[in-house]
Amino acid sequence: MEFAFDAAADEVAGIAAEILNSDGLAKGGRLDQLLDGSRRFGVGLGERLKDRIYQRAVPDLAQGLHNDHSRRHDADQLDSDVLHDIDHASLLLL
Repeated sequence: MEFAFDAAADEVAGIAAEILNSDGLAKGGRLDQLLDGSRRFGVGLGERLKDRIYQRAVPDLAQGLHNDHSRRHDADQLDSDVLHDIDHASLLLL
């Protein structure tokens, strides 16, 4: 791996030097620590996004589907149609 330290900003060159030296590349070194932190951040970000979708978007979506079907169908068909639409919407979220 090559890194042009002279072409990089001072902050980037300092971080790269810390990561790309023999200690940084060793097992449990700075690179492993950064990758582990990145994975944890990504998992946390995904969980927060999922929570926001289910807490904010899905209730509004369900209400909108209910309102739409209420205007177009009788009560007997409404429950079946709404459940069908919610099933499809939940599959899209997965």
